[in-house]
Amino acid sequence: MKKKEKKEEIELLITEEQPIKNKKENTIKPIYIFLFILLVLIGTGCLIKDYYDKKYEKENKANTVEEIKKHYGSFVKVGKEATLYSKDYKEVGKAYKDTEFSLEEVRINEDTKYFKVKDSAYVLSYKEVFTIDALTTYSTRYKSYVLFNENVVTKEEVRFYDEEEQLVYSLKQSFDLPVIIKEENRYGVEYNNQLLYIKKEDVKEIKKSKNTEEKTRNNIRTLTYHTIYNKEKETCTN
Repeated sequence: MKKKEKKEEIELLITEEQPIKNKKENTIKPIYIFLFILLVLIGTGCLIKDYYDKKYEKENKANTVEEIKKHYGSFVKVGKEATLYSKDYKEVGKAYKDTEFSLEEVRINEDTKYFKVKDSAYVLSYKEVFTIDALTTYSTRYKSYVLFNENVVTKEEVRFYDEEEQLVYSLKQSFDLPVIIKEENRYGVEYNNQLLYIKKEDVKEIKKSKNTEEKTRNNIRTLTYHTIYNKEKETCTN
C-alpha cells in the first residue's frame, strides 16, 4: 500500500513539473530565434557597410585622380603663388603669379601630391598650378650681350624680378651669377633660362669673374647696354 502511494506521489510530481519544463522550453526557443535573427541582421549590415565603404573609396580615388589630372600638363602656370620644394619635399622658396614651368612626365595616381619641374631641382604641389598650352616665348636677345667680368653673389635669401619688376621667385639660397646688365638699383642675370633681375638690397657682393674674353668699351653710356656686340662684324676699342 505504501509503495503504491509513493508511486502515485512521484507521478503527481512529474505531472506538476512537466508544464513548468514546457514553459521554460517555450520561453528559451524565442530567445534563440531572436538572437539568430539579430546575428543575421548584424552580419548583413556589416556586409552592406563594407560594400558601400569599398564603393565610396573607389569613387573617391577616381575623383582624386581626375582632380590631379586637371592640374597636370607638359606646361603649367602658377595661380596666386606656389611653394617650391626640394626633391626631398623641403620648402626652398616660392614662385609667384603667372610664373611658368615645364613638368616632367609622371604617372598619376591617388597618391600623387607633387609634380617635378623639368631640368630643375624643384617640385610643386599640384594644387597650386594649372595647365597652359605652351610656355610664353621670351626674348633671348640678352644672350648676345657681352657679359661683364663680374658676378653677383646674393644673400642667403634672394628675390628675382622680371623686366617690369614683378616678383617671379623668392628663394632660400645664395646664388653666384654672371652680370649681364647693370642698372642703378639692380643687376640683370640669367636664371631658369630667362633674363631676371636682382635688386641691390639682395646682393651680398659683386666679385670679379672671368666670364668673357670679349672686349667692351669703357665709355659706353649706361642707356646703351642693350647694344649687341658681334665680334665677326664689328670691332670695339677702349
